[in-house]
Amino acid sequence: LLVRDAYLVFRALCKLSMKTMPDKPDPASVRGKVLSLSLLQILLENGGPVFCGSERFVGAIRQYLCLSLLKNCSSSVLSVFQLTCSIFLSVVVRFRARLKAEVGEIFPIIMLRVLEGQTGAAPPSFPLQGTVLRGAGVLAREPQVLVDLFVNYDCAVEGSNLFERLVSALIGLVQGAPPGAPSTTGLSTQQESALKASAATALRDVLSGLCGWLDAGGGSEAGEDGSVHGGTELADGEADAPATPAPAAGGSAEGGADEAGSAAHGGVGTPTPGGTPSIEQQKRDKLEFLEGVALFNKKPKKGIKFLIERGRVGETHEEIAAFLKAGVAMGLDKTSIGEYLGEAEESALKVMHAYVDALDFTGMVFDDGIRYFLQDFRLPGEAQKIDRLMEKFAERYCTQNPESSFTSADTAYVLAYSVIMLNTDAHNPQVKNKMSLEGFLKNNRGVGEPGELTEELLSAIYKRITTNEIKLKDGGVDSRTEDVAAGKAQGGGFGNLNDVITGIFGAKRRSVGGAGLDEDAIASTQERLRDAAAGGSGSAFVVSHDPSVARPMLEAVWPPLLAALSLGFEGAADGSAAGAQGYDPQLLLQCTRSAVRMAAVLGMETVRDAFITTLAKFTSLHEPSHMNAHNVNAIRTMLEIAEQDGNYLGGTWAQVLKCISRLAHLQMVAEGTMSDAALLGNAGQPQPEAPKPRWHQRRSGARAASLGHELAASEDPAVAARLRGVLTGLEADCLDRVFAGSARLDGDAVIDFVMALCAVSLEELSNLSRPRIFSLQKVVEISYFNMTRIRLVWSRIWGVLADYFVAVGCNDNLQVAMYAIDSLRQLSTKFLERDEMSKFNFQVVALRPFVVIMRRSKSPEIRELIIRCLSQMIQARVDNVSSGWKSMFMVFTTAATDDNRAIVKLAFETIEHIVREYFGYITETEATTFTDAVNCLIAFTNSPLTVEVSLNAIAFLRFAALKLAEGLPGGAQGGTAGAATGAAQGDAAKHVAQEHSHFWFPLLAGLGELVQDERPDVRRGAREVLFDTLRFHGHMFAPPFWERVFTNVLFPIFDCERGGGGARAAECVPLLVGLFGEFYDECAPALLGRVLELLVEFTARRPGCSKVGVEGLVNLCGDCGAKFGEEEWLAAAGALADAWATSVGVGGSAEADPGVAVRLLQAAGRVYALCEGRPEPACEVLRKVLAAGVARGRAAGDLAVEIEASAALLGAVGDDAARAVPLCAEVMDRYLATGTSGASGAGVQQQPDGAAGAPNGGDAGGLGGGQLSGAQRMELMARAPLVARALRSMGSLPDLRAHLPRVFDRCCALVRFEHADTEVRAALAEFFASVGDAVHITQAGKTANGVS
Repeated sequence: LLVRDAYLVFRALCKLSMKTMPDKPDPASVRGKVLSLSLLQILLENGGPVFCGSERFVGAIRQYLCLSLLKNCSSSVLSVFQLTCSIFLSVVVRFRARLKAEVGEIFPIIMLRVLEGQTGAAPPSFPLQGTVLRGAGVLAREPQVLVDLFVNYDCAVEGSNLFERLVSALIGLVQGAPPGAPSTTGLSTQQESALKASAATALRDVLSGLCGWLDAGGGSEAGEDGSVHGGTELADGEADAPATPAPAAGGSAEGGADEAGSAAHGGVGTPTPGGTPSIEQQKRDKLEFLEGVALFNKKPKKGIKFLIERGRVGETHEEIAAFLKAGVAMGLDKTSIGEYLGEAEESALKVMHAYVDALDFTGMVFDDGIRYFLQDFRLPGEAQKIDRLMEKFAERYCTQNPESSFTSADTAYVLAYSVIMLNTDAHNPQVKNKMSLEGFLKNNRGVGEPGELTEELLSAIYKRITTNEIKLKDGGVDSRTEDVAAGKAQGGGFGNLNDVITGIFGAKRRSVGGAGLDEDAIASTQERLRDAAAGGSGSAFVVSHDPSVARPMLEAVWPPLLAALSLGFEGAADGSAAGAQGYDPQLLLQCTRSAVRMAAVLGMETVRDAFITTLAKFTSLHEPSHMNAHNVNAIRTMLEIAEQDGNYLGGTWAQVLKCISRLAHLQMVAEGTMSDAALLGNAGQPQPEAPKPRWHQRRSGARAASLGHELAASEDPAVAARLRGVLTGLEADCLDRVFAGSARLDGDAVIDFVMALCAVSLEELSNLSRPRIFSLQKVVEISYFNMTRIRLVWSRIWGVLADYFVAVGCNDNLQVAMYAIDSLRQLSTKFLERDEMSKFNFQVVALRPFVVIMRRSKSPEIRELIIRCLSQMIQARVDNVSSGWKSMFMVFTTAATDDNRAIVKLAFETIEHIVREYFGYITETEATTFTDAVNCLIAFTNSPLTVEVSLNAIAFLRFAALKLAEGLPGGAQGGTAGAATGAAQGDAAKHVAQEHSHFWFPLLAGLGELVQDERPDVRRGAREVLFDTLRFHGHMFAPPFWERVFTNVLFPIFDCERGGGGARAAECVPLLVGLFGEFYDECAPALLGRVLELLVEFTARRPGCSKVGVEGLVNLCGDCGAKFGEEEWLAAAGALADAWATSVGVGGSAEADPGVAVRLLQAAGRVYALCEGRPEPACEVLRKVLAAGVARGRAAGDLAVEIEASAALLGAVGDDAARAVPLCAEVMDRYLATGTSGASGAGVQQQPDGAAGAPNGGDAGGLGGGQLSGAQRMELMARAPLVARALRSMGSLPDLRAHLPRVFDRCCALVRFEHADTEVRAALAEFFASVGDAVHITQAGKTANGVS
């Protein structure tokens, strides 16, 4: 019963509020209407859940209250209009989910038409606009309402763009008329300023409300776990929250702001079904559809094709016809529809037939059928198109009305033409002589069969047509097609309800205060609402809490918003309190602040950048002479954005930091502080710019002018005085807070911040004559602030900073570069305070800028400063240096190659100090650090500027080798470590493991290269250290490493000398042979062949080095012969044979060094002596060499070779009578032949042509006859020792008696030889004594045999 009573009261109040007041309202009627509306407002604002959730009450709102709102929104009484707005806002806030169609119909009428100035011929009054603006402010404080309006209307194809039009209207009011244009509002200047201020306030509230909604995660409440749940819901229409108070009559909405902010959103949602397009997609679909509509209104056939291709319209003729039928409500131009339906193309004809066949003319009189047929399109102007349309109409009408008087469709066709002509004639004001009834009857006389068109029928048609014009159905866009299309092209849009309401405002209006709404419009709106309710009211109401919805909302309004803000900022340039636009520019700054926040959070980079750029321009930092208080507020807003929204600024940080840099400069100018240019500026002409890092080149593009040039004019005294008065409003720490806040930025944002700061700093330094170091100082500061970040993030930060410091450190301005180096030193020292675990290389990366600058800088002062900085860092933080040693040694290595002697000495002094004092720190960190230190020392040994440094470096290499032998660095085990842990471990400790060879190899390789140095002292010192190291520590090397040492260190010493004199390398041959012999077990057999090859080469191919090669061969066999096997001896003998064959051949060393053959023969004899008792193949090879020497000596007349070869061969054959007896006989023959008369007897020494020879034997008689020449006497003296040796060799044969006949005659000849030498005669005596003994022994043997 109570519910029923409440319902009846509500309905009664609605009906009372709908009472029509007289043209001149009396106080009683006004009070009654105001009272009824006030009571309705109270009911709506205080209704409980039963009222809000009851379908009965919702139906009453739909049926009665909405009608009341439509009638009262045109009231001339301001209080009535204000209450109407308040009630409607309450309906929107609380019942929008249940009254989707009603809100969509009424919102444009009450809100938009007043804001857009569409209230009739006269512009809306100031009070009306003020009321609506206050109402807009109420909606602005309900961001969920704005979101729901956008989602359910702006994103719906059939909906009007309520949100977009609301914001666009506010923007239009803020902008006002263009400068210099006359005002069209009819308002005073004060009223226009007040409206602009109210619109700007409402616009600010809209943006700030949406920004707060976005920050809250889409307005969702946090769950029990504290998370924010966003999403999209389909409202079921239930509302259970208190209503939002609307603006009170004659008052402001400010009093209800707090309550408005706490109002809940109408409807309890259910999840959106799967597969529903996102809000952004729906908005894009609508924009695409409207694009097709606009194209259709210009070119119908292309528009239909576009819509079909995009899937917005079906491909069948029936679907296209249905779209055209409903298209008027969606913005299709009726003229364009008529043009398309009248086309002669087959497809268009089929669509027209389908269109007409879908109409139902059953039971309609003929002229009503025409009215119904033409209500949704305008007949085309071409007669043939009209003919086709009328022909199809007649056919359809006759088919559906067989009981009509028409016997054929031809009659209906002709009559339809006649009716169209009558309608035009009767209602066209340009036609002066109207058609009379008689004329109409006359025109149709004779049409059809007799009696088919009676006079009564024609008279009735004439009367109805002349009294009731055939008109297009309301809601078309005929006269506004171009405007609507232009609106869509600018990003706007339209829907059926908006266009319907706008279109029905015709000439017949009750002009009440400029806001009248005629009865036809109200009736038309009611009819559509009833149709919507009867048809199920379209799609469900969507309540969205998805924060991404804000993206299309901002996309829809940001271009006009940006334009309005730009114009507003320009108008505020006069510096007055309200600016030239009539309102406080602070409102625009707040709008900009919210827009930037939304764009940044939503990732809309283009929008964000556009607003930031506009704000930066308004700061007037680039024109300090025009700066005023409003510009300072803009600066404050910019700093607030940087401080609070830094995580979202991305690439816009560059623009923000440029403003900060300019501001810092202006503050310095205002304070009268000495500029950076005065401290750091270079004298003379500016030098070319230093190279910039790659990331700066990518970001710069077309590089802007240097900040130094832009700010040069700001140092004017007048400007400084102005700045002192303007900049006092800024907080003292406003800039510092921005940089300190960098520590709160997330990982990606801080990278963008650092890159932008470095880019701005490089621009500050780009003008070498007026550099600024503000940003350079801030780079150091933010590095300290962010140094505690996790390693992954800090590594990325340092990657940017490293390139930056390299670029600044190479700056041509010496003062700037030194400042950068010192800043880098401070940061690096701070880095080294953090302990670094093993196997990490962060310190390497941190110190790498020093390396790059050291290599690139052309300034000796900078290079010297780097060395001193590193020296200080080592002394201060040596306990913490770990992987950083690598970068430090790289710096010192670079310094070792410097062309400045002072830098080389300074660097080596530092290295000397490190090695002497901190060598333990080097070896206890990373194993590779030792290698870096060795490479650094080797670099100093190669320095060509000072021998002293090179020799000292070589001495330190010896020291390093000793340290390395004591134990591998970095904790690796080597040397003698673990020798007492067992046999197996002892063997392992005896050799350096293969994986640790990289410690020794750089040291040995560096020394090997120094052995080839041009400087004798360096060469000698390096040779000594190299071979001493190998000799003293070679027992630690494994065979594979020995092979590597010989191949890559020792052999290259000799390779580089091939083709030359080889004197330097020859000094190393004995050392090499001795080393090989000492470590033969580790080096052989893989290296024996290479060593023999090297010795053969020295012996045979290097002039002046044969002695070294021969001695090496002999010493090698002597040192290693006891360990040689058959193969090794054969290889050694073969090497001698190769040396002989090569040296005595054409181009051999014997040509330049005659003694090489003798030395080879002597070596062969010595080797044969060592090889005696060894494998016969090797001995045979040696004997062949000696025999070849004999033959060559005789053939060449080389007495020395022949004698040496014969002597060696005698020693080689030993007791082998078969070989010894013939050789001895030949020796005696050569001797006797030399002393015979007529014998030339010249040796090679006496015969320059080398062709001298001796007869093979001679007659025993006549020996010694004749006088001997001096050459013969000398040859006899040379051969005498050989003959004596041959005699003694024969005398020692065990079976001498058996071979005595072969030599006895020659011995007798020697007895008779008068020139025989004393030594020969003594040998003969010994020989005959041996013969006598042999004979005696033989005779005794025979006697004994006889006795027996």
